[in-house]
Amino acid sequence: MGGVMELGKEKFVALLLSGLICPGAGQIYLGRKLKGVLIILSTLVLFLYPVILFFVSVIRAAPAGQQLDDVMVRTVYLLSTGWAAQANLIINCFIALLLL
Repeated sequence: MGGVMELGKEKFVALLLSGLICPGAGQIYLGRKLKGVLIILSTLVLFLYPVILFFVSVIRAAPAGQQLDDVMVRTVYLLSTGWAAQANLIINCFIALLLL
């Protein structure tokens, strides 16, 4: 047979947990708690840090006291300025997540 049977049930469940639930969950399932927790924390930091910085830069880019009539225009303006300010950090963190 192939695939799942050769891998073993425990390792297959761990693979599914890490792939579908959260990176590191499979390590915890296999009993490697420290490694699993470190992977989960790294994933959270690498994901949440650029997201938070992005939204902070979007909020800061909002024109103070100036109202833009069209909501869509304002949204595109704010998102583009937020992306411009944090693009390198966001891309680098997501590359690190892929490599993790």
